[in-house]
Amino acid sequence: MTAVPATLAACLQPDTLEALEAALAPPRPLRAKARFEVEIEAAGEGTFSLTVDGGVASAKKGFAKDPLISAHVAKGGFPFVQRLLQAALDGFPLAPRLAKGLAAGRAPRPGDLDVALAALARLKDACVRFDVKGGGSFALARGPVDEATSVLTVVVDAKAVEGALAGAPLSTLKLELKGDRGVLTSVLAALGPVIERMR
Repeated sequence: MTAVPATLAACLQPDTLEALEAALAPPRPLRAKARFEVEIEAAGEGTFSLTVDGGVASAKKGFAKDPLISAHVAKGGFPFVQRLLQAALDGFPLAPRLAKGLAAGRAPRPGDLDVALAALARLKDACVRFDVKGGGSFALARGPVDEATSVLTVVVDAKAVEGALAGAPLSTLKLELKGDRGVLTSVLAALGPVIERMR
């Protein structure tokens, strides 16, 4: 696959999902063994559930029964997601720092991802909303997005993100944080040991 489709539904079709998985996920022996669900809602397209079981992903339209993670893409936001996915699929050719990060993420030590999942499962209430000026709004939560009460909002300019994809230093992103900063603390506390192991 050379081009990321323009809709979430198309990205989650079996052939496309398999291609994205092969390009972005670690080799199958290094993937998490645990089963978990991700719920993704794209306004205007509907809600989809992604199930990962033994490192193999499958998707269907509808709600997840017990999502470990949920995501929401506001109306008009998927083109920005598409651009990010395309840059990652291409290997971040203009951004060596991001390419190095992707390579590190695709090469965890055996068991690292199961440790990360267990750490995430211990979080009870955490949501990060991304307000991308010129790109849309997005949310990522532990559990259902609409049930989260501890919310951290990250504001960034889409042009700065595009600049980073084109090779500008990541320091040019200039993130603004609003809301519950305890979310960042709790996420880092939960995943800190895993991040340290993967450095």
